[in-house]
Amino acid sequence: MTALSPESPNVPFDWRACIEAARAGSASALGRLLEACRPLLLVIAERELDADLRAKVSPSDLVQETFLGGFPAFSRFIGETEEEVRAWLFRILHNKLADLRDHYQQAAKRQVSREHSLDGGSADHNAGLADSAPSPSSLARRHEEQERVEAALVSLSEDHRRVIYLRHREHLSFAEIGRIMGRAEDAVQKLWARAIQKLREALGTKDS
Repeated sequence: MTALSPESPNVPFDWRACIEAARAGSASALGRLLEACRPLLLVIAERELDADLRAKVSPSDLVQETFLGGFPAFSRFIGETEEEVRAWLFRILHNKLADLRDHYQQAAKRQVSREHSLDGGSADHNAGLADSAPSPSSLARRHEEQERVEAALVSLSEDHRRVIYLRHREHLSFAEIGRIMGRAEDAVQKLWARAIQKLREALGTKDS
C-alpha cells in the first residue's frame, strides 16, 4: 500500500528518501515516516486491543506509545523500504501491547492480593501471587542480555544484521526476506546461517 505525503495529499510518499533523511538525523523526516504509518497502525490497534484493555487504553493511545518507542529505537532500524518500516512499527506496537497486558495483569494480581490480605487471606496465597511477577534481578539480567545481543549485532556486516533482523524480529519467511533483499530464497538461507554463526562468535557462544 502506497501512502501519500502528509504535507501534499496528492503526492506519493517517498519512503526511501524519508528513511535516508531520518537515518541522517532528521527528526522531522522520522516524524513523517511514523505519521505515514498511523492509519494502518490504528487499524491494527483497533483489532488487537482486548475489551478489558480498551477501557483503559484507546487505540490512538497505543499508536502514540508505538511512536514514542519508535523514536529512540530508530537508530537500530536497518530497513530501507516501506514494508520494512511498517513491519518494524508493527513489532513495536505488539511489544507495547504485550507490556500493557502484563502491566494490567500484574496490577490486577496486586489488587487481589491486597483484598485477600484485608480479608484475612493466607500468607502462602499472597506470596504465590507476588512470586508470579518477574523479580528485579531477572528483569536486570534480561536487559543485560538484550544489550549484549544489540552490541554484538552492531559488530556484524549490514547484510548479516539485516537478515537477522528480518528473520528474528519481523518473523519473515526466507522467501519474503529474499524479495526484500533482492536475493534467491536459498541464498538468503545461507546468508542467515552465516549471520547466525557470526553472531554466536561475537557473543562468545559455542555451537551446541
